[in-house]
Amino acid sequence: MSSSSPAALVRRTSLRTVATFACVIGAWSLAHYASVHAYGNLCVPLTPVGFVMSPLVVNTPHCTALRWIIQRGAVGIYETWNLITTASLTLIASSVCARGPSA
Repeated sequence: MSSSSPAALVRRTSLRTVATFACVIGAWSLAHYASVHAYGNLCVPLTPVGFVMSPLVVNTPHCTALRWIIQRGAVGIYETWNLITTASLTLIASSVCARGPSA
């Protein structure tokens, strides 16, 4: 099979897609993780003064941005697991159905 065959093109495209997907998920996971810790330290510190100041600080732009990253990161990670599960079950089902009924 030559490298310009359709099968080789699909393999190359699939590997590129998986690599891109892994980079995006890695970036969202890192952003989510860092934002959660930064939000705790910057917006709601675990001190008596932090408790008193938190109603004022949580509406600042940096705390709002951190909350957005936390929420979008969580949704993105949740949707990623749904996508992985759906793709895996689809591959399993197509493999089982391709074999046909067992005798």
